This record gives sequence, structure tokens and C-alpha cells, in this order.
Amino acid sequence: MIQEIADASRNITGTVGGVVDTVSAIAGKLEQWNRLRAETASLIRLLYLEVCKDLELLALLGDDKALKWTDPRLRFVLIHFETGVMELVLHGNEKEDVYKKLAAKGRIQDKPETNGKSARMVQKYENVLQAIRFIFVKMDFLRKLEAASAGPAGEGLANGIKASERLKNIEARLVLVKRILGDLEDNKSIA
Repeated sequence: MIQEIADASRNITGTVGGVVDTVSAIAGKLEQWNRLRAETASLIRLLYLEVCKDLELLALLGDDKALKWTDPRLRFVLIHFETGVMELVLHGNEKEDVYKKLAAKGRIQDKPETNGKSARMVQKYENVLQAIRFIFVKMDFLRKLEAASAGPAGEGLANGIKASERLKNIEARLVLVKRILGDLEDNKSIA
């Protein structure tokens, strides 16, 4: 009888231990999921704030169509325009939550009109990630061009390249990205 009680006790202890292990595993998964969700929300919020700051910078230039490469305002904008969070998002992969969320929920419904241009000449976006890529690539190019044309060896390098037109294209994509990011649940409280 004592042996049976001892065996039953070991079975109960083993079962309780198994339940505790299972509950601990579930709690660990929930904690990991909550942390990942919080990190995703934070990164999307940071991206939204970066876009807002960049739009404010571009507002310094106004609608100056005759913007020169020697204009100190242009240099200030190019130096202070931030793309760090954009780069972080773009370096992600399709398996990451931020990437998935922006690819799926960041769909762009109203694609730009062609305005007499052939359809293949106009950049069309399927999601906000493509607009972010456009901003990142174009701004990187403008920074490099400005830096190279600043010295005597690069004099005339930027001739024929209209900084104001390029910055307006970047601004249009920023406005689009801001609108889409502002509609995401993660940003509703600050949008």
C-alpha cells in the first residue's frame, strides 16, 4: 500500500512538473511575442517620426524652383535629412514583422497619374516599402552629388540636375509614406 501511494505521488509530481513546464513554455512564447510586437510597433513609430522630421526639413526650401546647389539651405537639408530608420527597415527581410506589416498593410491604392507620360516612365508602387526605397536611394544620390560637387574637382558636376525637382519628388513620396504610416494602428495615437 505504501508502495502504491509512493508511485501515485511520483505520477502526480511528474504530471504537475509537466504542466508547469508546459505553462512556462507558453508564458515564454507569449513574452517573446509581446516583445516582438512592441519592437515592431516602436520601429514603425520611429519610421513615422523620421518621415515627419524629414518633411519639416524640406519645408525650409519652400517652393523654390530656382534652388541652386550652392544654396546653404540645400546643404543643411541634405546634411540633416534622416534615413537611418528607413535603411534599417529596408535591410530587413520578408520574414520580419515590420517588413511584413509594411508590405501588407502599407498598400498604396492611389497610384500617381501618368500626366501624358507613357505608363512605363512613371514609377508605380505596390507598397510603402517601395516608396521608402525611392526616398532612401534618391536622397543618398543627392548627398553624394552635393559632396562631390562641393570641391573644385567636382565643379559643374551637378549642372543640369535640378535639385528642387528631385526634392519635390522625394517630398511627394514622404507625404505618401506619412499618410500610410499614420493610418497604421501603431501610429494612430501620434498621427
